[in-house]
Amino acid sequence: MKLQHFDEQFMTPIMELLLFIYYNEGTTLTFCAQYLKRQLSLVRRLLNKLENSGLIEKKLSQKDNRIKLIYTSIEGKELARQLELYASKINQMKIQY
Repeated sequence: MKLQHFDEQFMTPIMELLLFIYYNEGTTLTFCAQYLKRQLSLVRRLLNKLENSGLIEKKLSQKDNRIKLIYTSIEGKELARQLELYASKINQMKIQY
């Protein structure tokens, strides 16, 4: 799902990644990279930053122990909601011609 209501020009990749995970709880590294259209190594670094900041959690899949599923933490959910509000305000400020 593309975040259509967000202006991609002001979204940083890490903000977009956090929102993507928020909307797609239990996603994988590969799916995140496909969505962002970035290399796995870059997305892995971004995920590690989010995890080290306490905004996401990685859990082993119960079906396949080789796969880590990615979820937003409570703090990550709160930040994602704040980003949504901020983006909504930005979109409302756009002047219609």
